[in-house]
Amino acid sequence: MLVEARPLFAPGPRPTSGPLCERLHADIAIVGAGPAGLAAALTLVGHDLEVVLLEAEALGAQGESLGPGVALPGLGEHYDTICNSLGQTSAHCWFDLSLEGVAALEGWLEDSQRGGLLELAVNQAELEEMTRGIRAMTEDGFQARMMSEAAATNLVSVDGNVGATYLPGALTFDPALALQRLGGLFVARGGRLFEISRVERLGLDEGAGVVLHTERGQVEAEVALLAPGAGLNELVGPGMDRLVFPLRGQCLATAPAAARLEGSTVVVSANRSHEIYRSLKDGGFLAAGINPNSGWDEKTYKLEVDRAFQSYLEKTMHERLPETRGLEVTHRWAKIYNYTADGLPLLGPMPGDIRFHLATGFATRSWSTGVGAGQMLARMLLGETVRFPHGCSPRRFL
Repeated sequence: MLVEARPLFAPGPRPTSGPLCERLHADIAIVGAGPAGLAAALTLVGHDLEVVLLEAEALGAQGESLGPGVALPGLGEHYDTICNSLGQTSAHCWFDLSLEGVAALEGWLEDSQRGGLLELAVNQAELEEMTRGIRAMTEDGFQARMMSEAAATNLVSVDGNVGATYLPGALTFDPALALQRLGGLFVARGGRLFEISRVERLGLDEGAGVVLHTERGQVEAEVALLAPGAGLNELVGPGMDRLVFPLRGQCLATAPAAARLEGSTVVVSANRSHEIYRSLKDGGFLAAGINPNSGWDEKTYKLEVDRAFQSYLEKTMHERLPETRGLEVTHRWAKIYNYTADGLPLLGPMPGDIRFHLATGFATRSWSTGVGAGQMLARMLLGETVRFPHGCSPRRFL
């Protein structure tokens, strides 16, 4: 029986710095208290800079708190696919960035579980792609290993695959508590976090700084980092809707099972990361998925439960994880991911003005690649020399 939309993770109260005054001055303003924005804020605070973080109230219950609570290595595509499209050097940079994000997140979160990601190949073509990727990853010095169907079963009771790849460097956690924790660290270290309805428009002041106009006042800063979970198209202007678009995914959680994912493996993915599975603290399982054949109906910010895809996700969960068969589904809900036109994040100066920087479009890797990207942008703003991965510049679409 299908239940009505009922999210699993309840958003916790974020520590704030009180109401936004009519006119506030800062060195750096960050829009969006998601993983990338919070990572940038935590990297910048404590360097004799006035850092202000703005978060829309409406996103507190609709952003990353609705996700599966996983930080995974890579970009979502297999390593071989990234090598073919960008080259092996760029694939190495992107994978490194995701691992840096996972490591930073583990240091910030007190109650996370670290282990490995078991990627299941669901057909022979994907298995061959994984095999080529493992060779390239080994050449690049990353820890990864190819596993037969039987060997994968020795790690986790899985089915419905022809082989698998094992990657260390995955993290699971409560995403709502994680947002609360990171926001609290930022404020405790001297940052200022304000909840607003939205940033209505961007502007420039007479002193060549930036101005962020909100319904509660203005924030003036030297530079602005834009990392919103939604609303970027309206904020930046016409044309951005061709670059960043929403894609709705579905999630479900079950009653406790007899066995769980823990130890060396904490996350299982399948079908080129369109399916993600993990255990919960109470012993239940969580399944999250994106329809690989998503049409225009799924390119929406509406958090509606898709009954047909929920049924499909439950069916594939039973096929991949035998331990979940017969378990009652206790929660069903939707999650919005932000994608770009070519599948790569937007990271760096915004076309037309280097005083605005973008960090968005991380899709299912916001807690790993997004965190690493936020740190990288922050280090650049602090004057460090950083090497951005190939293919990330927002100018690539001009």
